Amino acid sequence: MNEAQFGAKFQQWWGVYKPCKIAALEYKVTDTNTFNLTTWRKKQPLQEIKLRDANSSKGVIWKISDLDPRTKPFDAFFISDAPAFLVIWYGKYDTFFMVPVKEIPKQTSISYKYCCLRFIPYKLLKIIKPHYEI
Repeated sequence: MNEAQFGAKFQQWWGVYKPCKIAALEYKVTDTNTFNLTTWRKKQPLQEIKLRDANSSKGVIWKISDLDPRTKPFDAFFISDAPAFLVIWYGKYDTFFMVPVKEIPKQTSISYKYCCLRFIPYKLLKIIKPHYEI
């Protein structure tokens, strides 16, 4: 499963469980038992910074693009003092963790075992298709 596919399924899960009213979220996917934090920080250095900003009084303002083909609910949003999470999907285990931004370790990677010992493991919704004949 890639990040976009996980994001779509995670949004369905969020719609059912709504763990909090507002949050800043960054999705990541790994098919191994480890997510490489060093690579993430090098390739996308602003993501962790902006998660931390959303989790503080500094906040983050974001303009929704006028070029987006979807209907815009409004022009922009501002988020501050909100929960912020690095959401990691461990495909090997069909499990994800919502790692609070303040608890993202400084180390080079974050393993499935590390997450199991510190955070709640979650499963995505199982979509069951009805078996019937018309």
